[in-house]
Amino acid sequence: MGKITKAYRASGAIGHRRLVKFTATDDEVALATSPADVIAGVSDCPGGVLNKGRVDIVLEGIAQVEAGGPITPGAAFTADVNGRAVADMATGKHYVGGRSIYNMAAGDQLEAIIMPALGQGDGGGSLAKLRAASTAAKGNNPQELPDSTLGAVVTYSNVSDASLQPAIQIAGNPLIYKTSGKFFQNNTSNFAYVAHTSIAPSTGGSVKSQLTSAGNPATTPPAPTTGFDQGKNWNFRFKATGLQTIEYDHANDATNQPIRIIIDGQYVNRDGQAFNGVSTRYMKIAVPAGTHEVELELQHANRAGGLRLNAGAQLVEPTRRPKAVATGTSFEEALLMGLYTAGTFTKDAAGVARYAPWDGLFQVFCRLNGYDWRNSAEGGTGYSNTAGTKSKILDQMEYWIDDDLYDLIFFGGPYNDKGLNVAQMRADARAAWVKARTRQPGATIVVCGTCGGASVANDTSNTITSEAAIKAEFDAWKAETGETNAFFLPISSNYATALIKDTTYQDWISTDTTHPYRGDSTHGAVGIGYFLNAAWRPQIGVS
Repeated sequence: MGKITKAYRASGAIGHRRLVKFTATDDEVALATSPADVIAGVSDCPGGVLNKGRVDIVLEGIAQVEAGGPITPGAAFTADVNGRAVADMATGKHYVGGRSIYNMAAGDQLEAIIMPALGQGDGGGSLAKLRAASTAAKGNNPQELPDSTLGAVVTYSNVSDASLQPAIQIAGNPLIYKTSGKFFQNNTSNFAYVAHTSIAPSTGGSVKSQLTSAGNPATTPPAPTTGFDQGKNWNFRFKATGLQTIEYDHANDATNQPIRIIIDGQYVNRDGQAFNGVSTRYMKIAVPAGTHEVELELQHANRAGGLRLNAGAQLVEPTRRPKAVATGTSFEEALLMGLYTAGTFTKDAAGVARYAPWDGLFQVFCRLNGYDWRNSAEGGTGYSNTAGTKSKILDQMEYWIDDDLYDLIFFGGPYNDKGLNVAQMRADARAAWVKARTRQPGATIVVCGTCGGASVANDTSNTITSEAAIKAEFDAWKAETGETNAFFLPISSNYATALIKDTTYQDWISTDTTHPYRGDSTHGAVGIGYFLNAAWRPQIGVS
């Protein structure tokens, strides 16, 4: 996890490794003395500073903080009257400074995850945020809205436009929101590597060798070998005033690299753009002058190049949304839409050759509800299934679970656990849910039933059996622990209503005969993401 540090002027004396708050004056902070204070970060000033002195503040990342009382690993902390970290027990609207990594006692100065946020109280609980976002997003999201009529013009070149501002570093820039996960890493050429993608020892799409090869940076801290963030679809978003021109450098020499553009909440072209990184390496987007929020969806796991804006454009705070993370199988991954072989995109089920990423069910679900997502699903794995050299879900969770404060943790169904030992699958599933609740106490947990694929032998009976087993374990877990913030979304609870069965998979299965079909609003709004959305909203009291 990287570290973002900024120098401020102190309003009053501030000690070393204390929580600080913003004041009404630009570039000024003061000691945080209450959970009601809007925490900015933690001070890094050995010996402390006096009033009006300059003080370095860690705004985000791993840093040492002094504890004012006991804090357990994974627990959120807020400020006491002395600016020390104490376990977050506040109610009502309040603020936290991050989460502890270690057991801490009063006076300890240990590393913690610094990530200021609204506390999980009455005003900031995850379920309340999810409900509000789902309500606002209904019919007002890129999946359901028509393509934009803004008049954006997209062109390509193999030469950068010299009239634009110098390239902006995507990595570490707090005004560019990365929806993906691990911090992007920079190299000396100002490229932003997607350090979160395909870190696991996977046979497909892994960029671990890229990140650690000569001349390219390793992840910071080093990424564990058990874990994954889906790299076939990752996004970043920014908002700027005075915006007229955006140039994006996709430093890749492969052909037909898909990309989709969202401007002010609508796709420019949901079927996507494609460029090859050589003769069309630079993509330029011209928009009517004004304030615009721009999001780029990229299909590939290779490095993202520089981002340049027109003279006079200024980045401002982007929209902040509830954060969701998914773990599961290739059904939750954002894979290519339709049949894909050796760099060639063939026609999808609607008979259209598309360059856009194939929306995984999790991405569709999040788009429909106005959530940001991090996709840590890994194909072939499950609650028990390790897919050879990979890790089961319980172990994969170590890769992402302490990186952020999540509002929603989404467990995909046990598609790859079908036919395995049912008792073991149930035990492994419960262990994963318990880890999620222990390490992310404020998160809402969603557990899905089982998708089926037409090409899998005896798929239907195993699908129904595995969903019944996982639902029984889920109900038992809730009953035995008193869990109140977890929800089950059925998919294939019986043969008569199973979404995907041996022969009837039209509109649900892609042309690879196994994985879900995109099914956006231009294709009848079918697909598992839409199905899960319809099941989710009533459970949280949203129409």
